[in-house]
Amino acid sequence: LTIEAIGGEFVYEAVDVCDLPALQKVLAEAESRWDESLSGIFHLAGEGNLEYHWQVVDEHWVTVETPQIFDIMFRPKVYGTWALYQLIKDCPGVLFVSFSSVNGWFGGATFSAYSAANSFLDCYSLRQRYSSHPKSHCFAWTMWDNVGMSRGSPEYASETARSMGYYIISKEQRFNSLMACLCCDQPQVIVGLDRRNQHI
Repeated sequence: LTIEAIGGEFVYEAVDVCDLPALQKVLAEAESRWDESLSGIFHLAGEGNLEYHWQVVDEHWVTVETPQIFDIMFRPKVYGTWALYQLIKDCPGVLFVSFSSVNGWFGGATFSAYSAANSFLDCYSLRQRYSSHPKSHCFAWTMWDNVGMSRGSPEYASETARSMGYYIISKEQRFNSLMACLCCDQPQVIVGLDRRNQHI
């Protein structure tokens, strides 16, 4: 968890995003320290690593995926999202930006648990936008270039993604896309699709 004050001072805290009391404690301390209320949340938490996933891909076909893997994938995207919205349940004006995946929209034969978790995030964010938190946004991304969960991903995985119509997003494209998404004020945006691809 990273908290930034107006003026650029950062505080870093190691907190389980599913642990609402711990989140409340960190937020209360930060608001007290800077005498400011929370203005926004960027929720980028996720579970898994593509480099490892492709080494054990046969264990993750949708027909054999285990409940334990679903629970692991649900922690940041489902339980964490719920906890963060509980953190701001009485603050409807707080900006909430969550990062999802194209897998939540298009699925994936060996990404069933991850796809389900992201699908929840997409739908829950949309519900919050139109029920209680009008500044909620959910941006579903294709693969980032060797960053985060994509770090160390084999080249054939990137080529497969490209063949399915998913661009591999560079550092500059990530930042520019985020700024564009925030400026267009849409509740949901899918980032990185190749519209020329038949799959898309």
